[in-house]
Amino acid sequence: MGNTAEMEYKDSERRSIELIVPKDVNKIKLEFDTAPALIVPEKKMYLLRSEFERRIDPLAFQLDADWLQYEPRTNRQKQTKELFLDARVKGRLHAFTCMAIDPSFDPVTGELVYQPGLLPAVGKSYNDWVTIFKNYAPERNSRVLAKTEGACKNLELIRRLVEWRKVTVEDAWDAVCDHSAKLGHFADSDNAQNSFEATGSREICGFYDLGNVYKILAEDSWEKAGGFWAAGGSFDCNSNIGPLADLYRSIDVVNVRNYGLGQLGLD
Repeated sequence: MGNTAEMEYKDSERRSIELIVPKDVNKIKLEFDTAPALIVPEKKMYLLRSEFERRIDPLAFQLDADWLQYEPRTNRQKQTKELFLDARVKGRLHAFTCMAIDPSFDPVTGELVYQPGLLPAVGKSYNDWVTIFKNYAPERNSRVLAKTEGACKNLELIRRLVEWRKVTVEDAWDAVCDHSAKLGHFADSDNAQNSFEATGSREICGFYDLGNVYKILAEDSWEKAGGFWAAGGSFDCNSNIGPLADLYRSIDVVNVRNYGLGQLGLD
């Protein structure tokens, strides 16, 4: 993410907007084509949209790795590992792409964007997210990320904490599954705000916006109960109540979610 992207523009495709950003910069004027580069306000680096994608292949997880050999000690830890192992045994695991930051709505066009420095895109129902994501990148089977995919994303975070940051295996599992205050924005996190933080906040091992809002996940394709899954917690709850790996089923697919938003999955 450290290289400045070189972009080539055609005058007929160029347009301008003014983007309000936090901190010391009041306004930044952007000019971009139909596949815009994105600006990180404080670093002033232009990033291609793909810079916010994270490819996860649970089939590549090494079963003999210390972090995956760990014996779960709590219900959330057991659920996270069992979702992975059950899908593996039944041949249901697959590589997928998720996003490193939460989505927002462009303040000018209203389109869905993945861009630092904006408000998270709360205020939509589960059914809204099904439609929004279906139209986002249909050529890549864009969709609401499913429950087992979400568990595999959490396992990837555990792997990165252990292998990248040298966190102990026990502490990594505890942080993701039971006490996530140091990984995201919760009421008991350092410098907690009594409101939403802007997207692109609190980077951990290449992921942002862990916490802040709960994440809306789809049922796995083999589930039949109906509804969706709310994962994690938001800024107004403590991290032991809604840690990253927490899952709560809801059958209310039509009412808006003012503290939650959808998670994008791509093939």
